[in-house]
Amino acid sequence: MSIFTALGACVASGTALWIAYKVYPYQKRLDRELQLGEEKRRALADLIRAIEECRATLLTGSVVSVPEAPEIATERVGIQKSLALVRAYGCSEIVDQTLDYEKRLLAYRRKLEKLKAKRATCTPHPKISGRIVLSDEYKVAQSELNTAFREMSDARNRFFDGLSQTLGVEVSKAEIAEPNDNEDAT
Repeated sequence: MSIFTALGACVASGTALWIAYKVYPYQKRLDRELQLGEEKRRALADLIRAIEECRATLLTGSVVSVPEAPEIATERVGIQKSLALVRAYGCSEIVDQTLDYEKRLLAYRRKLEKLKAKRATCTPHPKISGRIVLSDEYKVAQSELNTAFREMSDARNRFFDGLSQTLGVEVSKAEIAEPNDNEDAT
């Protein structure tokens, strides 16, 4: 019976050595890869949140009742911080789409600022209370804003397509209609 005990001890110690030198490092590597994947997804989620907050601020500020274009400096800092973390995790394939999207957000803000300035110079309608007479300059600025909105939406779609490729999943893109600034104009 002692030969079976010795053989059992050898098998058990051999199994323990195999686990210690082969299985444990492999499992540790898998755990680390999963942890990095989770951190990468969290960084991308933070980037999505930051850039969509910036977009929401702009769209909220584009309504007629808001007299000036909203400031987005704080939101841009959030985008840059999130983008730096995304770069640190090696997601370089999404960086170009993010920068393009941010550039389109800024272009939209500039056009919105121009439109709000033109709106301030419009004269009240002589016959209809609460209405204004739109100048040709205002109509041009409104057309430029609509073009900037479409370009921003296209950049957003490219951004989400890049995210889909990076994550290997389909990312939902809820669409928001183009702002209509003709509520009180004739």
